[in-house]
Amino acid sequence: MSQLQPGLNEFHGFDQLPNEVTAKLPASVFAAWRGNVIRLDGAREPLAPETLGELNVVADDKPTTDAAERLVWFFSKIARYGSPLIVWTNAAPRHLAFLRTIEPSSTLTFLLMYGKQPPPTLIDLVNENHLADAQAACAALPDPCSDNLLSAAYFAFARNEETTEEAVRYIQRLSSKAEKWMLIANFISRRSVIPNPKPDWMLNHPNGRLNNLQQQQCQEDCFRQVISDPGDEAPLRESGRAKHELGYLLQSLRKTSVAEMLYGQALADLEKCPENQHDYRWHDALARLLRDWAHLLAPMPERLGQARDLLSRAMAIHSFHGRRLQIAYCLDTAARIALTGHKYSEAIENAVDSANLFEILNNWRGWAEAMKVLFDCLAETRETVRMLSLADLAIDKLQTSSLPRDEHDRLRHAFVFEKANANWIAGKLAEARSELEKLGLGSADSSKLEFDAEFEPELKRLWRFLALNPQA
Repeated sequence: MSQLQPGLNEFHGFDQLPNEVTAKLPASVFAAWRGNVIRLDGAREPLAPETLGELNVVADDKPTTDAAERLVWFFSKIARYGSPLIVWTNAAPRHLAFLRTIEPSSTLTFLLMYGKQPPPTLIDLVNENHLADAQAACAALPDPCSDNLLSAAYFAFARNEETTEEAVRYIQRLSSKAEKWMLIANFISRRSVIPNPKPDWMLNHPNGRLNNLQQQQCQEDCFRQVISDPGDEAPLRESGRAKHELGYLLQSLRKTSVAEMLYGQALADLEKCPENQHDYRWHDALARLLRDWAHLLAPMPERLGQARDLLSRAMAIHSFHGRRLQIAYCLDTAARIALTGHKYSEAIENAVDSANLFEILNNWRGWAEAMKVLFDCLAETRETVRMLSLADLAIDKLQTSSLPRDEHDRLRHAFVFEKANANWIAGKLAEARSELEKLGLGSADSSKLEFDAEFEPELKRLWRFLALNPQA
């Protein structure tokens, strides 16, 4: 133990230790340690109530939400306890990333002992975005099966752009109406169709591919159904999830005040949900809600402090449970917060980390969002040469993506617009006009062109200014 020095904020993980070693740690092993030695144990709820009693830690303000937030609270309480050593036995490798994410006080030193790891569950595989392994694990699901597992099985297939029918089969097996409606809404957002067979109350909804307005209306109808009838199994959990998703939908439509009101209601429901109903759907919803709320506040300079607090909570929960995909989304939000705060180097670093993680996880929609933050950073700092090179790189990377054709084209148009914008910022107006013409602007049928609503107004505004004959 002599190599562990207090005050270095080091995280030491030891793997392949037999369980009997991690179960019983004699005090003599740590006799030379100059500070307190504190024991955590387990991967799900490592902070035991007796630990607080032994340390005389007052638990009046202890969080009642997720284990991750209890640990963050605990580490802040013991930061001044004489350079303590925290020995975390029967931990999981993902907890090393959790500690690095939350950045506890430098007065704390951690020793993680992993022991022999159990085989990952289906939920673990989905959390870590190992979709191929998760899909293989779905074959062993019993029938009947809990909705908790069926929900995880749905996402194992739904996150893959090409596995539509398999995802629908798991929706059909759900017993909870609230869960079924939540996943139907998720499926509509991903595939723009209503899965069959439709619930009775959706029979009057359109068949076939939905346009944007129909898609939004169908999702909203699903969420409102859950809010009005959350069922008996876990009503606060389900109503909280539905209010969050409805708020997120309204946020995407720029209805931010209503979205934030729903976020507040959703957080209240989820935090009041009884602890015995805190399954993976609950802590996933809680952390995603916190991140989405931070994302909503990210463009508001006067509320960046609140946005950072919400995002810190989200990242702690996601990293504790090993949800790498959600960490990528959190990094994207961190980049946007830094951009609003004019911390451009920090914003670029977070956006690059986010894009890299999205690419590793083969999530090209999230990758595109991180790339947009990079373009915004470079536009703010007038780095037009890097903007042009970045756009070319992005278009090249798109060729390797698994996105459907229409989504591929939508993103390619966005990156071509970024090239036009870079030339505009650099004062190269003819080159900017040429890039816009590549999108079909100025052609005979340009009135029929449709672009992403996020950048279409700016694109057409720039075209009207640069076009030699905009009326034509």
